[in-house]
Amino acid sequence: MSSTAVDFVALRKKACSLTSVFLERTVTRRIEDLSADVKQSLKELTRQFEFFAIALDESTDLKDTAQVAVFIRGINAHFDITEEFASLVPLRDTTTGLNIFNEVKSVIDDFGPKLDDLCGVTTDGAPAMTGTVNGAVSLIEKEMRNVGIERNLVRTHCLIHLEALCAKCLRMQEVMRVVVKTVNFVCSRGLNHRQFQKLMEEIDSQYGDLLYYCEVRWLSRGAMLERVYQLRNELTTFVREKGLEIPEFSDSKWLSDFAFLVDITNHLNR
Repeated sequence: MSSTAVDFVALRKKACSLTSVFLERTVTRRIEDLSADVKQSLKELTRQFEFFAIALDESTDLKDTAQVAVFIRGINAHFDITEEFASLVPLRDTTTGLNIFNEVKSVIDDFGPKLDDLCGVTTDGAPAMTGTVNGAVSLIEKEMRNVGIERNLVRTHCLIHLEALCAKCLRMQEVMRVVVKTVNFVCSRGLNHRQFQKLMEEIDSQYGDLLYYCEVRWLSRGAMLERVYQLRNELTTFVREKGLEIPEFSDSKWLSDFAFLVDITNHLNR
């Protein structure tokens, strides 16, 4: 009887704990409410812009759907500058300059800044963006002239792709090879990873873990390299206890190359 009573009480406690867990729809709805609130706050800021500029980037996601990212930067009468990610718009059909222009115009209309206050556009230099006749930027200028705005936009070429090429051209394969090998040795094996995290806790390290590096997302390189460089002494001790020797971590010339790579990638990431 007592066992049954204990089980009954335990079940009731479990039932009570389950009632405190939000349902998936509840979480989704709250995220949507937060998103709507952030968007409304951004709209209130953009409607006060005296001048503003936009940055556009079109890329394809894992499902082969073209996405146009729209960033907005503006200044109000009090010289307060606001720079925010405005929208990510999927292009279900073609990705011509007209398609991009229509979506960008919808975003501008939605957020409320006046088109005659637009002074500049930053793009990646693709024909759909910068084409003389049917490029998205040219169509924006044409729309401005149609409503009586006689102003040429300041066109800026996005540097992030050039920086990516620059980062790839750095002759640092030997440095990256050793760093990636070390990170994989620690993070790709469950036991090693847990023990390394425990070591970081025991020595009260500023960092609790390593970061992964993904070649596709090249901006992750800077953060990963800096973390490994900061933990190089701890990593040397840890992998040596595991039977792996990394002589490069004791080579002053290699460490100089490593430090240079950390600095240059962090600079490119800014």
